Amino acid sequence: MKKTILIPVETSSRELIYKVYLCNLLAINGFECFLGNKHEIYNLIKIKTSFIYLDKGYHQGVSEKIYKEISRKNGFIVNLDEEGAVAFPDGSPLHLRYSKTALSAFNLTLFWGVSQMKMVENLIPNKNFAIVTGHPRFQLLKKEFKYLYKDDVNEIKEKFGKYILINTNFARANNIKGVEKARENYIGRYKNIDSRINNDNIKIKIFSSLIYKLAQLNYNIVIRPHPEEKISTYNKLFKSYSNVYIINKKSAIPWIIASETLIHSDCTTAVESLMLGKKSISYIHKDLDQSVLTVLPQKASYVFENEKQILDFIKYEKYKEKVDLKKYKWLNTNFNYSKNSFELILNALNKINFDELSLNKSVGSYYFIYRRLRYFINRILNRKNDLIIQKLQDFNFNNINKLQRKLEKNNELFNLVSVKKIINNLYVFRN
Repeated sequence: MKKTILIPVETSSRELIYKVYLCNLLAINGFECFLGNKHEIYNLIKIKTSFIYLDKGYHQGVSEKIYKEISRKNGFIVNLDEEGAVAFPDGSPLHLRYSKTALSAFNLTLFWGVSQMKMVENLIPNKNFAIVTGHPRFQLLKKEFKYLYKDDVNEIKEKFGKYILINTNFARANNIKGVEKARENYIGRYKNIDSRINNDNIKIKIFSSLIYKLAQLNYNIVIRPHPEEKISTYNKLFKSYSNVYIINKKSAIPWIIASETLIHSDCTTAVESLMLGKKSISYIHKDLDQSVLTVLPQKASYVFENEKQILDFIKYEKYKEKVDLKKYKWLNTNFNYSKNSFELILNALNKINFDELSLNKSVGSYYFIYRRLRYFINRILNRKNDLIIQKLQDFNFNNINKLQRKLEKNNELFNLVSVKKIINNLYVFRN
């Protein structure tokens, strides 16, 4: 019998590539990997027993119900947080995502770096395990994985030529569900939520002004909104500018690689840009409340506080200076960047005692017939969630299949892996 692991996907642009790679790696090592959106994975939890659940982050008031069901079904919770390194000066949201309640629920916690683990190590129960692995999405930024992005990079360059990339993370003030819904969603995760919303409003204002001026230069401008942002806001702001494009499809990585430079405020993509050898520009205006700005993205960037500094910097192409990653020691302490995170995660999962879990029986086909009927009924009734649709827009069989072909071409062992679409938003990887 196969060892079963359930892997949820919430934001395809950030998670899809590394999770498909991870599913292949696990499949050739004896795992049966179910990859699906959170809803379909939760439905599997209800009907399966004795499995590993790869948790993507503790959400107070939501995760407890899922963890309780997993425990009832003799499941094993492995936490690999999607936001497990980049924090604000007060340590949030890491103190909440790695709270005593959360760490007590995890059977195994995989930390991004030693810094994060040390921050909360006194809260980890003795019965639970915790190790530093790094996060595999950063592993895929290393040179040997450039083939994953080559086609997209070439396509982007051909279409947009010489461009400046603007990555926004203003979802608290420009949320697809509105400000009040955003406040409800974030108020339990962060202190000073109103300061954060106010900061985002300031960011929208100052970045809009900067983009108007950048558009006068000899560049195209590509704006990539955060997956939770309302795209129509930017369409309205820049509708009269023929060289400004608003796009949020696919991973941010090929967009960073193909760009001249990246401009952001305090976005995690700045760290990814640095790892790719391109130091980005962080625009930290004096009107912003710096106590609610993330720290590491600024450390990864050239930091400027006004438009003139940025425009001059770009005019003289100073962004082309070479990056020496050895000078950024915090990449190891916060991201375990010099190690192979995929190997460390695989080794950790292989140590789980599946004799205790008593291996899974397969799920009957009747269940998936039922799920297909539910899907079609929801389509007929036009039941949809715009936020979920936007965050999962790249999560489909066509994209997974294209990615699988690339992986097979560059790793012979992955040719042994079969990828099957079970129902919409749920796939299984087996050897």
